[in-house]
Amino acid sequence: MALKYFLAIIVLIFSAKTRAQNAQQTPLINSPELQYEITEAMDLLYNFKFEKADSIFKTYKTRFSNHPLPYFLLGYSQYWRTQPNEDSQVYDPAFYAYMDTVVDLSDKMYDKNDKDFEAIFFLTAAHAFNGRRRSDNKEWTRATFSGSKALHYLKLSREYNDLSPEFLMGEGLFNYFSEWIPENYKGLRPVMWFFPKGDKATGIKLLKQACDNAFYTRVESQHFLVRILLLEERKDTAAYPYAKLLHSNYPENPVFERLYARVLFSMGRYSECMRISESILAKIEAGKTGYEEVSGRYATFFLGWINRYRNKELAKKYFRQNIEYSEKIGAVKMNYYLYSLEALAQYAEEEKDKTAQAIYLKKIKENANKDHELYKTSKKKLKAVEND
Repeated sequence: MALKYFLAIIVLIFSAKTRAQNAQQTPLINSPELQYEITEAMDLLYNFKFEKADSIFKTYKTRFSNHPLPYFLLGYSQYWRTQPNEDSQVYDPAFYAYMDTVVDLSDKMYDKNDKDFEAIFFLTAAHAFNGRRRSDNKEWTRATFSGSKALHYLKLSREYNDLSPEFLMGEGLFNYFSEWIPENYKGLRPVMWFFPKGDKATGIKLLKQACDNAFYTRVESQHFLVRILLLEERKDTAAYPYAKLLHSNYPENPVFERLYARVLFSMGRYSECMRISESILAKIEAGKTGYEEVSGRYATFFLGWINRYRNKELAKKYFRQNIEYSEKIGAVKMNYYLYSLEALAQYAEEEKDKTAQAIYLKKIKENANKDHELYKTSKKKLKAVEND
């Protein structure tokens, strides 16, 4: 997880309104007409209409056959296919193949002109996304190699841009996580000595500016900002407007929808959380693209917990579903799974069903870390049940 956050610092999105110094012509990615086309395609992508988005991206392979842009866009499309369940590797071969092509074409551009901003930009982005995906797959050595490559080109890219709103996201992430990492992972402190000192407050400020002013990186900036405010800063009220906006603009995006549900649950806005969670489950049932067990794990836990003292039978149904989803994807160390088991064990105790209670308590004991509060309480209760 630490490496994943570290690599997030250097992940830049495919397009930026930048000024290439010493360039003889306007970079392709600065073309206003192309920006409009890409924006339309990216809206489709973020709504998980991948085939429609790819059909637009593929036209660029004919128009710009020797340029890394079309291959990066197609690789980015594959990358977003992985986001609903980062453990799935179904889309990895295509993703890595596209990014390898990006690197090959960008290397050729860079060899001809080491001041070519577009070459530097795509080398930075391709290596960064490769590193991020390798970290998802726990391929730490390869992830570190890709990350170091991306950092090399990121330093070069700073010489050729004027820190437009598009680059505020990268600078914001760098500021935030370069302070956050040594605070939370002491083992990485020596690594961070090689980088400029960051500031979390400045990082959040820059991300907010990107959310308000950026063109291409607006969506990714909003996504990162919600996660930082909710998960790291514990400021769910501050995260709320950005989470709501993401879901409103991209209602078919499972990552944004479950993140919105998570913000609502944290805020105690249970009526709206129930509506969004039920929407997620309906989309899973309908087989909507990207809606599967991970999203179901979120939705069923929220619905179970909200109904815990309102409707016991309904709560039990959702907690059991949560257990099914969690076990199917191997998420048995996570709190949603453990607390679903704890709730069902409590119901079984109330109903004097010691057999069921013992089953749930054993699962908690088998899967919870020994320093987890549920491990200790479940171990004690299980011993009492077995000795009764």
